[in-house]
Amino acid sequence: MRIASVVAGGLTGLALLSCVPSVAQTMSPVIEGEVKGDKSFELAMDSYRQGDFRNAFTWWLLASQQGSVEADYWLGRMYARGEGVKQDYAEAAVWYGQAADKGYAEAQTALAVLYENGQGVRKDYDMAALLYRKAAEQGQAAAQNGLGAMYAKGRGVPRDYVMAVSWYRKAAEQGNNRGQYNLGDAYHAGRGVDKDEVEAYRWLSLAVISSRAADDAPAIALATSTRAEAAGRLTQAQITDADAWVAAWKPVVQPSP
Repeated sequence: MRIASVVAGGLTGLALLSCVPSVAQTMSPVIEGEVKGDKSFELAMDSYRQGDFRNAFTWWLLASQQGSVEADYWLGRMYARGEGVKQDYAEAAVWYGQAADKGYAEAQTALAVLYENGQGVRKDYDMAALLYRKAAEQGQAAAQNGLGAMYAKGRGVPRDYVMAVSWYRKAAEQGNNRGQYNLGDAYHAGRGVDKDEVEAYRWLSLAVISSRAADDAPAIALATSTRAEAAGRLTQAQITDADAWVAAWKPVVQPSP
């Protein structure tokens, strides 16, 4: 089943290029006709990093026409965030779907979020779980955490806390802040794993650190609060040992596909 066809009712992302100015209409005449291959993607990324979203969008359109799956993903992301274009989740879903069809894990994850939340597409937990799984099996950490949450909530898959913990752990070990929080919270609650406040404190401490680095305010608040609860049940010696473990911890590096 082609995901893009499901999203757009048979209309793929490239068919929607006519809805925006053509690359020739928006490209600077100095560089028109000189950009080939990956160069247009690099120019798009440079523009994006400089906050020039309109030019980034233009260059990613060109990169998409040249067959860049990553460009399809970034166009979807720009629509989802309203960067350089009017925010449009339905349009984002089409571009994400085009990249997801080609196996691009980040796009599969982003599209799964839209299906889970019903943003731009009909809410569909089965499709969300399917997409999370496709990306998770490629080692995409956010998807691994997302799939774990689907198991914990029984959305699109049977509720299974043990499976949830298994996927949380994969995400957490890669440094995903929400996976670390969810794993720590599972240990704290004894949900899907034996209750262990030392392990809870370890993973929640990592979640606090990672969430601060990601500027993820909701996760910071949850991890900080839950870690304090876990710490209240530990001795000072246990906390000291756990802090040393956290300081020495290194994320697992996924092999390149």
